[in-house]
Amino acid sequence: MKKQYRHLSSTLVAVMFACGAHAAPTTFKDDFRGYREGTPPARNWFTQGGWTVQRGALLCGEVRQALAVPADVPYGTAVSLEAKVTPLGATGSNWKTSGLAVYWDAKNYWLLCLTEFPGKEDGAKHLIELNAMVDGVWQANAQGDTKLEEWPPLQGATWRTGETYAMRVTTTSEGIRATIADSTGKRIYERGYRFKDGVKAVRAGVPALWNQSFNT
Repeated sequence: MKKQYRHLSSTLVAVMFACGAHAAPTTFKDDFRGYREGTPPARNWFTQGGWTVQRGALLCGEVRQALAVPADVPYGTAVSLEAKVTPLGATGSNWKTSGLAVYWDAKNYWLLCLTEFPGKEDGAKHLIELNAMVDGVWQANAQGDTKLEEWPPLQGATWRTGETYAMRVTTTSEGIRATIADSTGKRIYERGYRFKDGVKAVRAGVPALWNQSFNT
């Protein structure tokens, strides 16, 4: 039986345009209950990859990178995205990632993800990461001319298959913060990075759900 990753319950997105601190935010919320069973959520989402709605959840089983982006949410510099994710397992044997992105394009984005190392389905190593792709360089936030200062408090953790996690990413003009809580509401992960003048970083984008080599 193939394992799956599921994006469950409600997804709340808020984006503010880069036209000033007093701009009214655009908000979007979806609990995935208003769609026909087994179909893509095409009414409200742009999807890349095999995303379908099943029993009030948005599922994806792509081995390749897959994105789901709210259709009417604009690019912005102040982005907040929340979703509940239940990792049920893997569909591929390479690196597996599932989570939330602030996405500019294929070479520039932030990703908060539950990651599984390559290897066997049972016993493969798990980690949680918040990293950026900048000009096609992965983990650009931690190296070279694009390295950013970490924003405390910092709290690391891992994750377990079959448990539900509330994931949240927020970007502002100052930087990016990410948190994850377990099913009891306990915060298990927190990390952030400060933007710095003169240092290239992904400072704007659209909120997106992300999946690769998992059945979500």
